[in-house]
Amino acid sequence: MRAKRGEGARRMRSRAYYEAHREDIIAKANADYTAHREERLAQRALYRAAHADEISEAGRRYRDANRLTINARQRLYRANNPEKVAANKKRWYEANREHVAAKKRAWAEGHRDHLRDQALRSLYGITLAEYNALLAAQGGVCGSCGGPATGRRKTFHVDHDHRTRRVRGLLCDSCNLAIGKLGDDVEGVERALEYLIAARRRAAVWTEAVA
Repeated sequence: MRAKRGEGARRMRSRAYYEAHREDIIAKANADYTAHREERLAQRALYRAAHADEISEAGRRYRDANRLTINARQRLYRANNPEKVAANKKRWYEANREHVAAKKRAWAEGHRDHLRDQALRSLYGITLAEYNALLAAQGGVCGSCGGPATGRRKTFHVDHDHRTRRVRGLLCDSCNLAIGKLGDDVEGVERALEYLIAARRRAAVWTEAVA
């Protein structure tokens, strides 16, 4: 009983001393931290380097055991500090721009078919498998001129009706551009054909006249 009373009295005296000298104690602690900050950071870095696997495993266990709590805390922080979060993201991106770009390029290179499939679905409503089947049906050549794929990417363009969005075939760069310039319809192609036929006839008449 006396021991308990003595312990309680010591705690009360310690508490009273702390309250009376609170500012001095805090100032001294801050001064001590500042004076030895670099040394402590160096010691901490050495410890982390020597126990990297152990620290990583402990962090993983903690995250697995507290995933819901951590996610909720992060969502709350992001909701309450949108400007800080945006600034941190921007600062991190600026410091790691080349790393991010290299990572994106590597991912795109390893998922080229996936990205192509997504683009075809989004733009034309067909899959990469359907694109390849259509190309095979055309014999692997342009559906208009029968030539190979041209342009920088060496791939065929998906030709589609701009009114119905229905896919018509696969074209090389030149044919795709030509059909677009002619209005993307039969009437435009017929007018161009009529012009060429008339020009050929005029040339023939001129040749005969000269001869």
